[in-house]
Amino acid sequence: MKKFMLLLTLVCLTFLAVGVKADIAVPDFDPQGGSIATPGNTKISMEYEKVIITYDKPGKEEMSGHVSAVFKLKNNDSTSVTIPIVFPAQDNEFIGGLNGQKPITNFYVNKKTINQIDSATVTINGNQKEISTYNWQETFLPSEEKEITLTYDVVSGKFYNTYFVSYILATGSTWYGPIKAGEISIIFPSDLTDYSVSDALVNSKMFSLPKDGVLAMQTPIKYKINGNTINYSFSNYEPMNDVIALGVADFDLVNNVETQKNSGQDAASLLKLAKLYQELSVGAHCFWCVGKAGELAKTTYFQALEKAQTKEQLDEVILNFTTASGEVGTMGSGLEDKFITNSVPNIEYIKYLMSSESCSLKDAACISNSYGYRDTFGNSPISLNMNSREVNNLDFLQKASAKAKSLSHPTLAKAIDTYIKNAPIAFKYLKQKEVEVQQVNDEIQANVSASPAAADSYTSTTTSTSNQKNAGSSQANTNYHNFLQVIIIIIVVVAAGLLGFLFYKKSVRPTNHTTNGIDNSRSTQLKLKEADGSAEKTIN
Repeated sequence: MKKFMLLLTLVCLTFLAVGVKADIAVPDFDPQGGSIATPGNTKISMEYEKVIITYDKPGKEEMSGHVSAVFKLKNNDSTSVTIPIVFPAQDNEFIGGLNGQKPITNFYVNKKTINQIDSATVTINGNQKEISTYNWQETFLPSEEKEITLTYDVVSGKFYNTYFVSYILATGSTWYGPIKAGEISIIFPSDLTDYSVSDALVNSKMFSLPKDGVLAMQTPIKYKINGNTINYSFSNYEPMNDVIALGVADFDLVNNVETQKNSGQDAASLLKLAKLYQELSVGAHCFWCVGKAGELAKTTYFQALEKAQTKEQLDEVILNFTTASGEVGTMGSGLEDKFITNSVPNIEYIKYLMSSESCSLKDAACISNSYGYRDTFGNSPISLNMNSREVNNLDFLQKASAKAKSLSHPTLAKAIDTYIKNAPIAFKYLKQKEVEVQQVNDEIQANVSASPAAADSYTSTTTSTSNQKNAGSSQANTNYHNFLQVIIIIIVVVAAGLLGFLFYKKSVRPTNHTTNGIDNSRSTQLKLKEADGSAEKTIN
């Protein structure tokens, strides 16, 4: 039976994977190195921390760098003490998240190499945390100050158009008192701009945090850009859960942007510049999330919209804006071929989405679920934002509608206006559904608290009732494509069931290990019993 269920599951998952486009998984961040720490209570303070991270010319998918760090520690006790010191090699919850991230290599302490990676439990912001570490011991005389020098190599991975650089400050909180003074410099092979650098952990849509979030809060310390260098400086600072986590844009792409900025102010040139800013801002289907590049992309799209002089130019601006995140509405789920050009929706599809041609204006489920009214990971430019209860980029759509009317482009103007008009219907419907789901969850939780045994029965009943209600609503709103998809699913499941059952029947026949053949004794006994039954019927 297990083999049958496995086969059925695989077949169904394969079908669904073909039919639905999933968002790219959000990558875990992968801090590489940081402040030294001590696992136990101590009166050793960190007087000074100076870190220099220097990156070489990047490759296509990664960027290698070398780190040198000096830590000045002081024994604030009147007795000698020998303490363990640990260095955060990499945290197990982060490893493997980003494309190209690799472990720290060539790790030296005071010019002596340490190769073995162990683990240690440190207390950060009152929470105990086990981290992967390089470990060693240091002895301090009474009131002694001592410098510890570290060097090691890192490789920063690239995700989409962004290299990711990180350094853990949180481990510096394990020492006695605050860090008295600190400087961290990150040197890159090319100059940086204000739009090519971002605080990567600030945007929760771009990175998933570890389970307890202990080492995953963006440091509040502000950086300064000076040519090709990022500088941090601080004094009397006690880190909490801090991580320096930066996204640094592809240097060649930044050069292309700088060149394009000087190529003209006509609609075509501005559109090309907007698309380049957009490339810098896109990471994991995220339209406006990486640094200032997203803001500049949107501003430049507005400028291109104003400069558009023909219907064709306007269509191109609208198409590029609305497909900027690589996703539009329900893109990837049952689209008609006539709306797709080289895997990208064309302008007719955008109009089709906005105008909801196949939906009755009273059909809230159709409007909400089928034509772009949804809050998607990555902030699809023409979707509903269910957090703010607003249409994403409504200001752009309103200006686009006005521009379409000024260029005598009624079909586009009508489509945009219909989209905006239908938004309240979708919000009301989706809010109602949220309330219904919450009510069901509250009732289930109440039953769980009252009686776990009764809760199982209740869960089954409420789920069945909810499914029946949803099925009735869906049947009224299902268009031809959804109906066809249901039929295909049923056919696939039935076929998989038959195949799995036959496979199961064949595989469960017992084997006689003595004769290395098939044991037919059970089958023979069944036949004898049938024969005896037949004989009894004949006698009677």
